[in-house]
Amino acid sequence: MFDSQESLRAKLKEVWFNRYCRDAKDADDHPLQPKCNEGSSGFEHVFLGEQKSNSISGVHGWIYLALQEQAGNINYFGHMTTRTFGDKGSAIEFAFTWDGLKKPISSVFVGASPELDLASLSVCFLLRPNSLCSVSISGVGVKIQTYTEAYNGQQLVGTAYYDVSS
Repeated sequence: MFDSQESLRAKLKEVWFNRYCRDAKDADDHPLQPKCNEGSSGFEHVFLGEQKSNSISGVHGWIYLALQEQAGNINYFGHMTTRTFGDKGSAIEFAFTWDGLKKPISSVFVGASPELDLASLSVCFLLRPNSLCSVSISGVGVKIQTYTEAYNGQQLVGTAYYDVSS
């Protein structure tokens, strides 16, 4: 799939950090579509989340979520489902409000290093885009759901998250 570390590094940088217009049609398919504000990236959506006028999307990174809760911006309502991976952490599904906007369900891998989180999500995005991907962490099976965002001829990370309930 990749002939060198450099080509893998370049691909990961592209799919996670190239900016795009969320929910925009592929500009290659719609050349007359006006340019939009390229205000999103896969990394931003997955690890930091995005607030729109009346909704929240993404927010699958536990470190930023914990910092936002500590700052009083997030009200966590408790978890619905948990999958524990030994000493590596736990994947949880939960509901919360962020600056007054409710997200009825989200999931994070609490306790995972950012490197493990990014690596697991990246493997599934590259090998099983737009589908559930089965992985084993500390001998415990879990699924990761990924979706692509087509933009300017590229397939970028739209979202990637742990599907704890499947």
